[in-house]
Amino acid sequence: MSQPVIRALGPGDGPALHGLLCDLAEETPWSVMSAAELRQAGPAAVRIPGDPAGGAVLVAWQGGRMIGVCILQRGAWSSNRHGAALSMGVRRAFWGQGVAPRLMRAALAWAREAGLRRLELGVARDNGRARSFYRRYGFVEEGCRRGALHLQGRDRDEILMALWTGPAATRR
Repeated sequence: MSQPVIRALGPGDGPALHGLLCDLAEETPWSVMSAAELRQAGPAAVRIPGDPAGGAVLVAWQGGRMIGVCILQRGAWSSNRHGAALSMGVRRAFWGQGVAPRLMRAALAWAREAGLRRLELGVARDNGRARSFYRRYGFVEEGCRRGALHLQGRDRDEILMALWTGPAATRR
């Protein structure tokens, strides 16, 4: 099978992104989005960073189908524009095929080119697969928001993770 194409979200990709996000919400118990709410709201519910300085949406395509996404949303203010929140997902049928690593490498390259010094994310404490994936790329756990996520009918802790991409002098 050919390698997926990783690229920035294009102008006509909104419906495919909406479909992917709906499918991801149904496929994994870790999605913070509700598939039913996303489907009801329609493609307009998907907010895409419009300002190139505000972030990036990177997508993976294979066989004419969007199979993965990595969203980087840069901070809105001068005090936090040196960082971006990262979220990503890959269709379950493509897990273990190198899609997530390719998206992460593209995201890290975008962050370096954009001059970002910090990437951050939140992940459910009991999502060991994702936490391990992020640690492989240098993310470290910085804290915990107890009961911040309500998934599968129960409250779950959200682990906050971050990766410093800039010079060591900028870190505390």
